[in-house]
Amino acid sequence: MQLGSFLKYQKGKAPSLAKDEGREVIYLSPDYLRNKAEPTLVPDYNAKVEIEDGDLILLWDGSNAGEFFKGKKGALSSTMVKFLFDEIKYNKEFLFYQLKSFEEFLKAQTNGSGIPHVDKEILLSISINELDKPEQTKIAKILSTADKAIEQTEKLIAKYQHIKTGLMQDLLTKGLDANGNIRSEQTHKFKTEKGLRVPEEWRVISVEQFASNAKYSIVDGPFGSNLKTIHYRTSGIPIIQSGFVTNNYFEADEDEYLFVEKELFEREIRSKAVPGDLIMAKIGANCGTCALLPQDHPVSIIAGNSLKISVDKRNYNRYLEILFHHLYSIGKFEDLKSTTAQPAMNMQQLKQFFIPRPEREEQVLIADRIDSVAKMINDEKKKLSKLQSLKTGLMQDLLSGKVRVTVKEEATA
Repeated sequence: MQLGSFLKYQKGKAPSLAKDEGREVIYLSPDYLRNKAEPTLVPDYNAKVEIEDGDLILLWDGSNAGEFFKGKKGALSSTMVKFLFDEIKYNKEFLFYQLKSFEEFLKAQTNGSGIPHVDKEILLSISINELDKPEQTKIAKILSTADKAIEQTEKLIAKYQHIKTGLMQDLLTKGLDANGNIRSEQTHKFKTEKGLRVPEEWRVISVEQFASNAKYSIVDGPFGSNLKTIHYRTSGIPIIQSGFVTNNYFEADEDEYLFVEKELFEREIRSKAVPGDLIMAKIGANCGTCALLPQDHPVSIIAGNSLKISVDKRNYNRYLEILFHHLYSIGKFEDLKSTTAQPAMNMQQLKQFFIPRPEREEQVLIADRIDSVAKMINDEKKKLSKLQSLKTGLMQDLLSGKVRVTVKEEATA
């Protein structure tokens, strides 16, 4: 049956004349309904369209027109509509999931030369399966259970990420004492060296001192004309682009790689990168992001938009990677960037940039402690991905009627 056969809608109204001076209502916004913003309060007004928790809402106008929401108590925005239907015949939760399954299709059908808006005819002509109320209720319960598991996992990931951020701040400035405890200035001696407050046992050294003493330990890729598109091949020595590390971890699909011949690689041997080298984006909006070249990666050449740091074996490259991630996230690299047409890391300033240096053993312990929390986050992210895939499969099967629900099947699901 088509939505238009049983579904009507009411458009929201913008705030107008105050209804009761001193009284305020929540004016619903998309970000508030997505739980990404605080509520916006406006004076209560006569023309408002009231929304209760759980009402079905559609974003009618704007860049995300076609997005469905579960309502929260408040006044409906003028860019949204509220759905009206027979709640005795239709389960509200089931109908939400049914509408949500058409969201991407509806977004792709928005029209308007200026501000995009939902096409009324397309919306109301969407066909859904007609199921009786008990089956709707069972399907809604299954899908809402999946949603709750997803929400709980997302909250756990956010909690672990918060823990990791605080742990990095503490470990990278205070470290671990001989008993494995984070130092504090109340129980341990600290000093100020070269502008950094660090434990007495630590040194403050330049990035150049942290790097290997070998030639070309901190270099960028070949200069312009030395590595151009005419040099690219479909096999040979892989080229490491800055885009491979812009998310602060190394990520590159096989089809993203370009290659150069061995002869060119040997001419530009200064730009050689081996597993364990720290690769940093040198140019672009994300310059300063970095990651270690994986241990199973072949010897490569870095592109002109990248740079690499080879770490002294007396130091721990994973510690430097974690430290740089932290420094980038709190904006400490901003002063090292040039102000040309697009941001670029200043190599000389980077070499002379001061960083805290515990002894190597403590560097390893710090990295291991942070990595243990990172593993918990990654494990939960994998779990989240599986839950999301499970929910997608359930929606496809249950909402289409391909799989019918009985009491026994509900318990299994």
